[in-house]
Amino acid sequence: MANTNDTYELIELIQKIYNQGRLDPFISFIDSQNRILLYLLTHENAHPSEISEELNFSRSNIANCMKQLEQLNYIERSINAENRREIYVNITDKGREYITIQVNEICKIFSLWLDILGDESEHLINILRISSSESSATEEFYRLADELKKNAHIEGKEEEQE
Repeated sequence: MANTNDTYELIELIQKIYNQGRLDPFISFIDSQNRILLYLLTHENAHPSEISEELNFSRSNIANCMKQLEQLNYIERSINAENRREIYVNITDKGREYITIQVNEICKIFSLWLDILGDESEHLINILRISSSESSATEEFYRLADELKKNAHIEGKEEEQE
């Protein structure tokens, strides 16, 4: 397990990078609208409920995002002629062009980071693989964070007693 000082330094560095705005491309890339467009790139005639379920968004969030995306002409909604209650959602050429530019920009940044890491990039990729494949990864993170806090608290008390 990593020592507490390294963990706190990691948190401080991430916060510093965030405050400098260097995470802005990632934050905007993973916003609700972009995630919907990414989903629609590979799913034709998607139903709003399907998008909501796949992306773990509330139906109201999906409805609001789709309204905005439609106003930007990034998506189009159509009604099933055989079942008028059924709505299909598809990405437009303009939406495809927009999200492709976003993906390319993120790929440039990731490529730069991986180049900087060199052989060490495999460690980062492995961490991300493990984190994305385990449904309990978040729970494990919080369990470890709680354990670190307890250890730091215990170490602090021991230092006070000395």
